[in-house]
Amino acid sequence: MSQMNDTTPGGFDRVIAERMRGAVGERPAVPIYPSVIPRAKRHGARWVGGAVGVLAAGAVVAVVIATAVPGRVPAVPAAPPASPSVSAPTVSPTEPVTQAPAPPMPGWSPRAKIVSTGIAVNPDVTKAPHSVVLYFDYHCPSCANFEETYGTALEHAAQTGKVSLEYRSVTFLDFQGQDSSTRAAVAAACAVDAGAYLPYHNQLMANAFDEERSLTDVQLRDDFPRAVGITGGALVAFQACYDNRDTQAFVKSVNDAALKAGVNGVPAVEVDGKMADDYAAAMDKLLGK
Repeated sequence: MSQMNDTTPGGFDRVIAERMRGAVGERPAVPIYPSVIPRAKRHGARWVGGAVGVLAAGAVVAVVIATAVPGRVPAVPAAPPASPSVSAPTVSPTEPVTQAPAPPMPGWSPRAKIVSTGIAVNPDVTKAPHSVVLYFDYHCPSCANFEETYGTALEHAAQTGKVSLEYRSVTFLDFQGQDSSTRAAVAAACAVDAGAYLPYHNQLMANAFDEERSLTDVQLRDDFPRAVGITGGALVAFQACYDNRDTQAFVKSVNDAALKAGVNGVPAVEVDGKMADDYAAAMDKLLGK
């Protein structure tokens, strides 16, 4: 496609070009996902993926770039091990500042359930007029923007039985040794047994990653569960689940199924069994925005 070859520096193309140079040892000048982009410019847009081969020390390192359309993060295929001459981007040792999530909806603490395809947020709702499946990556600021825009209204629709809601966390942004997407998804799934999946999910989205920093194990296993009320024996069980990666096989199966189903970017939304071409329009129509 012509979009895949459009890498002229400028705007988002410049961001992507500089980020790709970072993958072969040159530190990018600006983040790939600038948090300063006004929401009005990101709302409802998508990033679609295209592949580019980078030749380094006789080995081809597969990387994925996005076209110059902001708002959606592409699926990133696993890259082969880099040669010694190719260095992956470094992670800043600076500890991220934990942000507080939006206040929970009063009186609603759904008991989420792990199902074969994902996590059912409101499994007790069996006869909702609509079904919604949300695909996202916990390392994806565009997904955090979706949560900011639609999260509260979507939870309200789930609470009132207007929709049956299922979350499917993918790990598209795990590559070149980076595993933040997987670790966050593992932790979120561990929160199901603690009865705190949705609050924990919201905590993760409120602390969306950036390219310089990823969430630490201390945050994922200690700070965040305590912040959402997981304490005592439930905390001990949660930490054991996280440390042993008890939910990692489940996380991988959800990601593999998403790729098999043709999901190639996030956020992505399926409404009533059909993937929305324009998730913003679909959400606005469903939620009455």
